[in-house]
Amino acid sequence: MLEKIGKILTSSWAVTVVAALLILLYLQNPSVLQTLQLKTFDYLIKTLETKQSDEIMIVDFGEKSVEKYGQWPFDRRDIAKVIEKLRENGAGTIVVPVLFSEKDRAGGDKTLENIIKDNGIILAQTTTTQNSKPDAVRRGFASIGPVKPIDYVYRWPGGLRPLDEFSAAANGVGVIATVPEIDGVVRRIPLLVSIAGNLFPSLSLETIRVLGNDKSFQIKTSEAGIEFVRAPAVPPIATDERGRIWLSWNTKFQRIDATEIDNRVKDKQIILGVAIEGVGGIIATPVGEKWAHDIQAYSLQTIIDGTSITRLSYANIIELLIIILITSILIFLVPRTSVFWTVPLFLTFVSVLLFSCYYMFTTYMQLWDISFLLVFSVVIFGHLIFNNFAREFRLKQQIKKQFGTYLSPAMVEKLQQNPNLLKLGGETREL
Repeated sequence: MLEKIGKILTSSWAVTVVAALLILLYLQNPSVLQTLQLKTFDYLIKTLETKQSDEIMIVDFGEKSVEKYGQWPFDRRDIAKVIEKLRENGAGTIVVPVLFSEKDRAGGDKTLENIIKDNGIILAQTTTTQNSKPDAVRRGFASIGPVKPIDYVYRWPGGLRPLDEFSAAANGVGVIATVPEIDGVVRRIPLLVSIAGNLFPSLSLETIRVLGNDKSFQIKTSEAGIEFVRAPAVPPIATDERGRIWLSWNTKFQRIDATEIDNRVKDKQIILGVAIEGVGGIIATPVGEKWAHDIQAYSLQTIIDGTSITRLSYANIIELLIIILITSILIFLVPRTSVFWTVPLFLTFVSVLLFSCYYMFTTYMQLWDISFLLVFSVVIFGHLIFNNFAREFRLKQQIKKQFGTYLSPAMVEKLQQNPNLLKLGGETREL
């Protein structure tokens, strides 16, 4: 009975069943596979050459600012002085990922409003689940394609905007919203979100609109969802079907505290955010923890560089077909070929897969999931190699059982090493 079960478990049919179960697992896409895939993408994206940003600079309201201005939130007259000093030193557009949704208790709103008005300032608004009001500043969108983009973007019931006087004075108002992956790490951010049934641009996309002096945005869709977003003055920004972009983490940004502003900010696009311990938001990223406003810097730099990292909408189908092809080739080849040939061929095959994945990313910025392909290939190949050894072992035991009583041990061992010697007719030699 055990021998019969062993034969079944080491048959090609058993390998086929294992392959089918692995394919079913791939189609179910459990969290462990999603995490493995995302870690693979992290590795690929981090292979991009590190560079220093020439366009963007981060200015922090940090611990030095607390020593000078007191506890957060600062008097908005002090924030106005910081913005004014940035202007005096020739800063470009100033992006402020800070919510000014309530009035200043110190009475500094009018001063801040005056410094914001038509001064190249872009303010932040945010999504919320605590109200269902369309309380956000809108921008115009033109959509081209067979589907409505609002059916694919992330949705929130409500929004929270800056004070009306700030919203009217600023050159732009964009949404700060992050959507962590299944492991809690932020790798993509949405360029478009839905608040109370209306479309709104992200803070980085709104900044691009202001830099190009455009009035609205254009969205291209396909049957799979959103393809790209653009402001008329800039090239299309490739997104996934939900309007997200993969962030490139290969940029280093020069950063200073708001108390250290000098001519280093000249002609730089400024991200002015809060980096105070216990106050500023911390976001998990593939390159470690970052301040929340750092994400806006990476997003804006990714768009400026035109780094369109994409994962094709049909990538999963192609990968599934490759898995089926791998199964067919291995099941046909391994049982019919010696280990001497199959192992080098398998290692070559794995090397080709790894190189192809790396080449597609470095050449075309396309993300292909090599992780499951490798795991799948190793499991199937290992199963088939084990089957070969198991069959050879059973054959040797059978030869020993049948011939061990009337042939010499040396001859039995010879037959075990080469079962092809088992043939009728004997052998004639000259002695």
